[in-house]
Amino acid sequence: MHKHNKQSGRSMVEMLGVLAIVAVLSVGGIAGYSKAMAKYRISRTLDEIQMLVTGIRSSFAGAPDYSNVSNSLVYQAGIIPDSIIINKTMGISLKNSFGELIIITSWNAGEGFQITYNGLDKTTCVQLASADWGGSTASGFVGMTIKPVSRLSNGNNLPDNNWTAGNLPININDAAALCSSNTSTNSITWFYR
Repeated sequence: MHKHNKQSGRSMVEMLGVLAIVAVLSVGGIAGYSKAMAKYRISRTLDEIQMLVTGIRSSFAGAPDYSNVSNSLVYQAGIIPDSIIINKTMGISLKNSFGELIIITSWNAGEGFQITYNGLDKTTCVQLASADWGGSTASGFVGMTIKPVSRLSNGNNLPDNNWTAGNLPININDAAALCSSNTSTNSITWFYR
């Protein structure tokens, strides 16, 4: 009697097919994860800026102006959100969700303060530039700059003559045209009174 051995298992072609499917799913998962992280960082940045503005305005409510506002003073006042990274090696250096510098200073002889976020990629720049930062007097928002390309404001008196009046918030198409496509070269500064 002759017995036939039936081999069970997968052929090389089947294994390559399975590996191809796993690879495609992995790439899709990584891309989805990257997009989710970018959205999270943008959301966190929006929250950080609002917390900084609220904290600075509250801390300076009794002061005659904002002439002393700085990274160090904001740090000492304890109004820096937990998500901002603090480096104390050479003064107080603040870093945003993207690991780039945040600069907080006064403008126009202390009439107001400004918050600058550096090192933004185009997607982040567009999302932050097109957000509704408020245009009422109560919000204290005066305007913003998007560098290196353009400067915009809501028409109030701003600290330098190169500003052009515009309607804020900026629509997404205009923000996309204003933000540089170079990786992490955009900088946005928000001005408040």
